[in-house]
Amino acid sequence: MVNSILHILITIAICSSCINLINKVSSSFDDDTCYDLSTYKLIDTSAVYNLTEINGKPYLLNSRSDTVSISSLKKGLKFYKDGRVIEFDNKLSPKKLEGTYCINHKKSEMEFKLKHVQSGIFLSREKLSIKNDTIVGEVLPSPQTKGYTKTYVKNNN
Repeated sequence: MVNSILHILITIAICSSCINLINKVSSSFDDDTCYDLSTYKLIDTSAVYNLTEINGKPYLLNSRSDTVSISSLKKGLKFYKDGRVIEFDNKLSPKKLEGTYCINHKKSEMEFKLKHVQSGIFLSREKLSIKNDTIVGEVLPSPQTKGYTKTYVKNNN
């Protein structure tokens, strides 16, 4: 009886620590400090930002060693006023990655919650440099990636 109660208590403790860990991974941004008047001077939530370069190059090599134009991939970002950001594959594809952003006069960052087969859920974080209609995202190194840069340009259409 005492042994089974001990097992139940240990199980409860493990489950509650897992829930706390998942809540920490959900977002590291404090909503109260992420948005101010400068946020919407830096980004346009009514526009789409198209991916134009990766690591400063407008092309990449695919798995067959073919050169592929980055613009032909039709990847981009869409920011929303509630702190969400969507990274989409193309306008016709339902494949989207949802994340959060924190952009103001002190900080410019995005993060996406991803699932990896071997390591489970992890956050992919990007530091942003925003100048006029261009956003350069520096994907920070993690156990899943060595880090790289992505350049997005506001679509004026």
